[in-house]
Amino acid sequence: MRLPIHHLIRYKVVGKEELQGTLSFVRNISAGGVLFHTQQSVPTPSTLELEINFPLRPEPIKVFAKALRIKPLKKFGGYDIAIEFLNLDEDTRTFVNEKILNVYEKTKGGDIMKKGAILFLLIALIAALLGIIIKTKPGLGGIPLIGLTWMRVTDTCLLFSIALSLLRRE
Repeated sequence: MRLPIHHLIRYKVVGKEELQGTLSFVRNISAGGVLFHTQQSVPTPSTLELEINFPLRPEPIKVFAKALRIKPLKKFGGYDIAIEFLNLDEDTRTFVNEKILNVYEKTKGGDIMKKGAILFLLIALIAALLGIIIKTKPGLGGIPLIGLTWMRVTDTCLLFSIALSLLRRE
């Protein structure tokens, strides 16, 4: 599993004097490696020395890594670099795994929120369709259908927009 984060990273490319101590940020992390963004191209394959800062951790994680892939970002500029940890000690690996699992456990509730938003969306669509049918076809053989009015259709549209905003947050 990968955890999307934005922590500071300082990296040095071993054997490249011009790429020493460059500061950047991590985009995501797993116990096996990170994806980070930088303005400088890093040769692949190459060995990097990394220092990754984590909030509430007194010392940065220090590790050697291998650059696996580099992706130029034309729209934003710079590069995304995918690296694999080479010598991550067991305590640090456990720390990263626990951090990922904690975030995963906290966001499990997000699945419930998404299902609720989809349910709101379906209810809103059905109510809006019923409201339009009632407004355009008065009477319907004298059967009152839930008594939907334009005000309720407006409320339904509000519910619809809330559901969409919840889904877009994902």
